[in-house]
Amino acid sequence: MSLTTTEWILGSVFGIIIFLNIDIPYPIAVHLDTPAGHIVFICAAICMFLIVSPLVAILAGYALFRILYAASSATGTISAHNAKLYETKKWSIVSADTYPEYTLEEEMVKKMASTKFKTTPMDSAVKPVYSDIHNAAYIDAE
Repeated sequence: MSLTTTEWILGSVFGIIIFLNIDIPYPIAVHLDTPAGHIVFICAAICMFLIVSPLVAILAGYALFRILYAASSATGTISAHNAKLYETKKWSIVSADTYPEYTLEEEMVKKMASTKFKTTPMDSAVKPVYSDIHNAAYIDAE
């Protein structure tokens, strides 16, 4: 099977796209990373299989996939998808059995908050930071 000059040129262009891993500029990537852009690229890949030899069509399909992947990377669609998958996996282990009845903050508030039966303040060795600082000495920062 011999390739025509056009198929050689198309194969070379697709090979360059595949091996050089070309980044897509953001203004172009915004248009490519849409459902309409995906449909256009799928139609282009199908047309390549109908028009040129199978070897060039396979190169074209993979090159078009790489272009769509680069466009998704430029717009952040892939990052958002991966973050969603990560969060779903992270929270899948949390169930009603593993989720605590109350949080640490709720536990501390429950311990420290006064109730209607306990009206006297608690005696504590810990004093507020700003208590009794009336005779504090000036600290020279130099």
